Amino acid sequence: MAIVGSAKVANTSEWSLSEDKDGKKNVTVPYLVETDDPADGPLTVLGATGLPALNSTLSAGNDTDTSLFCTSRKPSKRDPFGKIWVVTCEFSAEAQENKQDDSGEGTDDPEQWQPDIEITSVGGI
Repeated sequence: MAIVGSAKVANTSEWSLSEDKDGKKNVTVPYLVETDDPADGPLTVLGATGLPALNSTLSAGNDTDTSLFCTSRKPSKRDPFGKIWVVTCEFSAEAQENKQDDSGEGTDDPEQWQPDIEITSVGGI
């Protein structure tokens, strides 16, 4: 019912990179996660230390790119009866495309981004 160690970047031969005609890149990096119980599920696996958080920048192995953000994490068992999982993490520039500057215009420049702020309040009785 726990993670053994921390997530490790899988062999680079399992990585992939695609680039479209506009030069936008998409990188897929698999991470290996070991649990101590074959009944552990994907929620346990996504709690492993060493996995990139959603919206974090690419930093895996010797590759670093601050323009690529983790947009998804998909855990799957490598062996249906085992304890080894692969968490496929997708990195792309998509997370930047919806960011706006102070005039409300979209921008790819992180220094111009305005924060998204949500406020929730709960009234007492």
